[in-house]
Amino acid sequence: MTYLEGVYWDLDGTIANTELEAHLPAFNHAFNDLHIDWNWDIKKYIQLLKINGGKNRIAHYSKLNNDNFSKDLIFKIHEKKQFHYLEYIKKNSVNLKTGVFRLINELHRKKIRQFIVTSSSRNQVDLLVENLFNCFNPFEFIISSEDVELKKPNPLPYLKAVQLSGIKKNNSIVFEDSNPGLISARAAKLPTIFVPSNIPTILDQNILGGMCARVCPTETLCEEACVREAAEGKPVEIGKLQRFATDIIMEETSHPFLRADKTGKKVAVIGAGPAGLACAHRLALFGHDIDLFDSSNKMGGLNEYGIAAYKTVNNFAEREVDWLLQVGGINPRMNSKLGHNLDLKNLENDYDAVFLGIGLGGVNSLRLNNEEIDGVADAVNFISQLRQTEDLKDIPIGRNVIIIGGGMTAVDAAVQSKLLGAENVTIVYRRTQNDMGASLKEQKHATSAGVRIITNVQPKEIITDNGVLNSIILSYTKTVERGIEVTSEELILKADQVFMAIGQKFEGEIEKSIKMLHGKILIDDEGRTSRNKIWAGGDCATGGDDLTVTAVAQGRDSAESINKFITKT
Repeated sequence: MTYLEGVYWDLDGTIANTELEAHLPAFNHAFNDLHIDWNWDIKKYIQLLKINGGKNRIAHYSKLNNDNFSKDLIFKIHEKKQFHYLEYIKKNSVNLKTGVFRLINELHRKKIRQFIVTSSSRNQVDLLVENLFNCFNPFEFIISSEDVELKKPNPLPYLKAVQLSGIKKNNSIVFEDSNPGLISARAAKLPTIFVPSNIPTILDQNILGGMCARVCPTETLCEEACVREAAEGKPVEIGKLQRFATDIIMEETSHPFLRADKTGKKVAVIGAGPAGLACAHRLALFGHDIDLFDSSNKMGGLNEYGIAAYKTVNNFAEREVDWLLQVGGINPRMNSKLGHNLDLKNLENDYDAVFLGIGLGGVNSLRLNNEEIDGVADAVNFISQLRQTEDLKDIPIGRNVIIIGGGMTAVDAAVQSKLLGAENVTIVYRRTQNDMGASLKEQKHATSAGVRIITNVQPKEIITDNGVLNSIILSYTKTVERGIEVTSEELILKADQVFMAIGQKFEGEIEKSIKMLHGKILIDDEGRTSRNKIWAGGDCATGGDDLTVTAVAQGRDSAESINKFITKT
């Protein structure tokens, strides 16, 4: 059996977030000091990290930019950069990477020897370790740039570390974040764990990854496509892993994204749901100023108002929004609604661009008799009331509850009704179980909570007794080539509360000025509407599928398109 005896740590980007929190701003400060018209944003710098060493990065970019700087100028830039870098360290601007201190401390407690192998200079390393760990120094020795003739990707730094430690290679492990570091460690024939130092991949693509891991059907969106599912019938539990990773980042680190310098451009984002939040965040990263308008008094959209409380405990939706806003540059303006105190034409005139993430404010109707009586309500409003009520005892619930619909909202309303004390809760859906919008996992969750699901039935009549809701008559349906066909067979269910979860519809006057398609705002692949300065995304726009992850993607992609547009004008 092989036992772990030693761990060799790279420093920059592995132990600490130095690359984005200190090196990158230090480079840009140096360029500014020397009146060089360069500004590296995060994406550009991540690409440059493939080049090992600061002077090499400057030289490489100089050639790419056709500047062809002299060696003396490159040295001068790097010298200025080093000065600013050390100042950032002294100001405690650099943080340990997520989970690193916990791991280092546990290794120290288990008496596993630890070392640092880095291409940084000794004074940089000593200052950084002192600031990051205070009086606690678990590292037995440090191999810095002064200790070896050749830097990474040459294996010499790690070979020297192995020689000094006396630990057999198979009894040790390396943590690295860069390709040069990985090449160096593997050339030294050391087992290596590669932890890329760039922006967290999940959050780069989906800034609301924490909420998506809770509410999106990862079992079909992600795990169904997992190669392990195909090979073994048991996929990697991607949803749980994503939830764990995003929760750790939110709890243990500062916001992992750095905002670019202010551009002077202003964008109005209407709607603080998933699409609007994603758009605002991405635009803020580019350095634009964002006014984020919403008709309610809390941000989050359906994540705040339309998702069952048992899925988002401990006010997660609100905490995620607060964390997102740490990027800066986003100014929330609540209780602002188009057609009331907001005018679309004025927004176009006042801002460089406008993004609409206004959702679907209206609810579909069954057009049945007695639909307006007490006890018959919209499921989304029911869930919203639940989410905003401090004492659930204030929420009235019937003994016999019927939920009409087959999507996630129907399941949420049904399970919540059961949790509130309803004796009999039934979901009725007009098509087959396979046609239900709710995933199989969600359906099983409902039935395990005591909810009955009846398919191939649709509402025919709501029955009252002296004006009080009494029952509902349902007609059985059958699937035919052209869809479904209502049969003469009927079913009567007792009901003292009915929730309709049959979808939402666009509400408002905006369709008069913007092209619509099938009741939604028509957009192209970049989120552009028929109006030159207006983009849209989320449930209000075409191309969506009523999922948080899709809304986030549309908001993110629209932000990319908006940025290209406003930086050209």
